[in-house]
Amino acid sequence: DIRTVLMSVKYTARIMKCDEMTPSGRIYPTNEVKKAIGTYMDSLARLGEMDGTSDTVNLDRVSHKINSTYVDDDDWWVAEIETLDTPMGSILSQLLEAGIKPAISPRSTGGISHLSNWRVVDLSIISIDVTAKAK
Repeated sequence: DIRTVLMSVKYTARIMKCDEMTPSGRIYPTNEVKKAIGTYMDSLARLGEMDGTSDTVNLDRVSHKINSTYVDDDDWWVAEIETLDTPMGSILSQLLEAGIKPAISPRSTGGISHLSNWRVVDLSIISIDVTAKAK
């Protein structure tokens, strides 16, 4: 779902299905994701990058803000982002307006329980970024 608002573009997309193996071989339990979302949405630093890779958000690479993120009734982790008036935000807006729908991927920290089939534990969201494909 893409909507243009003033000079920004809003984009809503699924991040991943909770409780299922991701391409990276991890399982994100619904309860861990919901807990991390609650902490993340209470923070003021809800900015995202295009292809973010570090453990902090680099302001020179910021492309969007995260308006909301949640787990829907079908256990999909969903995010709504809004592009910002930054150089990277302009690129992202142009991609979205051209009909190109990039992946939205969480950048996070946490542990992996090898005893529980590679389930993520102690999840903490750093950012929700835009990527060329899901990681």
